[in-house]
Amino acid sequence: MMKQGSPDLLVLDLNMPEPDGFDLLKMERSRAPNLRILVISGYLKGPLLEAARMVGAVATLEKPVSEGALVSKVREVLGR
Repeated sequence: MMKQGSPDLLVLDLNMPEPDGFDLLKMERSRAPNLRILVISGYLKGPLLEAARMVGAVATLEKPVSEGALVSKVREVLGR
């Protein structure tokens, strides 16, 4: 889907099957350097989310995340 369009934002969970979240984060960052990527994770929250920022996530959220917190973070990332 990412190859077919140019979204404003990618919301990405790091814990997923092939490709894993970090691989996808790196692929999309190199493919679309200006793409805003919001990473969500509940596994090794602090260190893993900090590593995601270092590889290109513009924002992160820890699971569990409420709908309100997600909407608020999306608005923040998109500048709305």
